[in-house]
Amino acid sequence: MSLMTKSELALLGTYVVVRTDRGNEIVKSDPRQMPRRLRVLLLAIDGGQPVNLYTQTLKGFGDVSDLLIELVNLGMVRLVEPTLAKKAQLSGRSDQFAALDQMLDDSRFNSESAADVFYGSTTPGSFDEMVRVARIDRPEFKPAVVAAPAPVAAPEQKKQIESLFNLLESVRGERSNLKQQIAKLQRVKEAAIRLHHRNEKLQNWVYGLGITCTLLATSLIIVLFRR
Repeated sequence: MSLMTKSELALLGTYVVVRTDRGNEIVKSDPRQMPRRLRVLLLAIDGGQPVNLYTQTLKGFGDVSDLLIELVNLGMVRLVEPTLAKKAQLSGRSDQFAALDQMLDDSRFNSESAADVFYGSTTPGSFDEMVRVARIDRPEFKPAVVAAPAPVAAPEQKKQIESLFNLLESVRGERSNLKQQIAKLQRVKEAAIRLHHRNEKLQNWVYGLGITCTLLATSLIIVLFRR
């Protein structure tokens, strides 16, 4: 499997970023096994947002395109055609969001603070194992970041947190619109059900009137013949 390049990623801006089984396993076990910026981006991916949203909103993390390419080449995420991603997301939306909430819950990290998960150092040697596994599919892969990052300065943390909030607001806006559409469709469905019940009642009345008219016509014909 060939490595993804920046030019290829630029052409796939509308494609949805989805965590792979390998990426989900890392999040469930301990995301601190990854370098800090890769870790935060991996945690931010919910399986429903396109490449462009991450590159445009996470400005505080530098060149997010490079980070996404790194995650793709590590086998932690994959890019999915929007229509296919939408079908997959709607088919298991509740389970997916429940899993995401669980992953981002501080209790998932032995009651340690989220700041340590986001900004703490990488577990020594653990990232080398990820690179080794990634090279099974991509032998030529060379990680851009291997060493543990230096402590993050307060101003940089603030920029990164603001970037994460921008991403969250974008996702919230999308989900709010989706909820409104769902509510609208639910009202239409309820109205359709009511009309269906009314139609059933009207059909019963029509059948009853038809039977009554048939009986009356039969009775009238019998009376006329008797005369």
